Order: sequence, then C-alpha cells, then structure tokens
Amino acid sequence: MNERRLINLNYLNILEIVGEGTKDLLQGQLTCDINKVSSENPILGAICNVKGRVISSFILINPSKEDSSKYWLIGPAVMMQKTHEALKKYSPFYKVDISVLKDKNLYGARDKVVKELFSDYNLNDNQFIHKNGLVLSYLEKIFKLIITNKSNDAIENFPVTSELSDWHLDDFFNKDVEITEDLTEEFTPHEINYDVTERVDFEKGCYTGQEIVSRMHYRAKSLPRLYLAQSSNNLLEANMSIEDNTGKRAGTIVKVLNHLDGSYALISIKVNKVDKSYKTSKGKTNLTIKK
Repeated sequence: MNERRLINLNYLNILEIVGEGTKDLLQGQLTCDINKVSSENPILGAICNVKGRVISSFILINPSKEDSSKYWLIGPAVMMQKTHEALKKYSPFYKVDISVLKDKNLYGARDKVVKELFSDYNLNDNQFIHKNGLVLSYLEKIFKLIITNKSNDAIENFPVTSELSDWHLDDFFNKDVEITEDLTEEFTPHEINYDVTERVDFEKGCYTGQEIVSRMHYRAKSLPRLYLAQSSNNLLEANMSIEDNTGKRAGTIVKVLNHLDGSYALISIKVNKVDKSYKTSKGKTNLTIKK
C-alpha cells in the first residue's frame, strides 16, 4: 500500500448554510450541539425524523475564522441532498442560504501526506485552516479529511486513488456509521452507536425526534450497541439478521465491507452480554466479534 497517496472522496459533498439565522436553524434540527463547533473544532452530527430514526449523518464544521455564521455539513452526496430537503422546510423562518459547494475537492490522507501538503499543520489539531485548504481530524481515524479548492496545484504531486476500502475500514474500526441511501430512516441513534461517537448530545435543547431518542437513552434497561465483526467469506449483506449460539435472534448487520484483509461487518446487538461469535440467520455464515 502506498502511504503517500491521496484517496479521492468524490462520493462526499459539502452543504453550506450561511446567514444570520444559521445557528438557530441548525441547533433546532441537528442532534449535536452547534455551540461546540468552532473554526478549530469540528463535531459529528445527524438529523432524525419525528420517530427518532436517523435521516442523515455528517461532519459539521465552521470553515472560517472570520465568519461565525457559516457552517458546512459534509457527507455522502445523495444524503446531503436529503439533508438539504429536510432543512429547507424550515429555512423560510430563518435568514439563511443553503447550497451545495461545487468548487471543492475532498481527499483522505495519512499524516505524512498532510504534513507535506501543509508543513505548519499540527498533528494534534482537530481542524486546520490554510489558504490552500482545510484539514479535519475526528474520532481516532488514521486518515485525515482534506478539503481543497479545485485549483490547488499541490495535489498534483501525489498519486490519487479512487479505491475507498481503506477509508471505509477506518470508519469500521472506529464504529462510525455513515448514513447512506439504504440506511436512511432505518435505525435509531443508539442502534448505531451515535451516543458513543457523540453524534447525539443529550445536554442540548430540543430537535426533531429528541423526545423518543432521550426516552430510550434514559429509560431503556438494555441499549443496543454496535460491534465490529469479521467473517470468513463475503456473503454478508446489510440488514441481515444474526443469531446467537442458541439460534435466538440477537441483532442486525448494519454495514458490510469486503476488504483485502477480509469481510467485515458492523452489527447492532441488544444484549447485556456479548458472545464471541454469531451466525447470520440466512446462510448461517459465521461472524467473529473483533471489538
């Protein structure tokens, strides 16, 4: 593997919301606390429907040290369109403009590449703003997210790959579920660890679906948890049910990734004690819990 490469993240888009009422609009709709966002600190967030199921997820940032009314939501392109549709219902009540940025490129890169591109970047920074781009670091991901203008010539000095498996495997090891078309409005935040990855803030005010999400958080006797599992074959599929060793249904496969290192799955299980292995209900494929 060439560690000096850039991973082209052209499946992502940036939804820009700017204007006097931006902060109020987002604080009333997002599961995260926008007051914790700054030009030095990105956070993860999501939008839920009235039933408390996740519509979309994203990274939320303030991309400007000078403009505190500007925010970017970064996520899969199709889901950013869905997020746009969810927010624009409320935008007439706020003085905001919402648009998809088309002049940016997004890449994944390891620290060595980031330092070559931005020599003054501090590896401990969660967000770094430079005249030629922006670097984001979140959770404990190996890869940083780089956002540049399309005219940035420095990128041409690096090989670029469109193979996303290493980027997604990084997400899997961090148990970070990025909502895609097949997952939208299928899961509650707890089923996909959004309370653990802090995409949901339980100290902020109301947002759509907040009452249901909070009730589960504070009243449920056993919350579902997300685990990383590995399989000996590539027959896994999202939404497959899984069984414990007694044949009892234990949970659901949320996401699947077939990688050179093996077939991985993020599985959601609602049990107090997790077994070391499970089987899919269909095909009886073995799954071994990794973390």
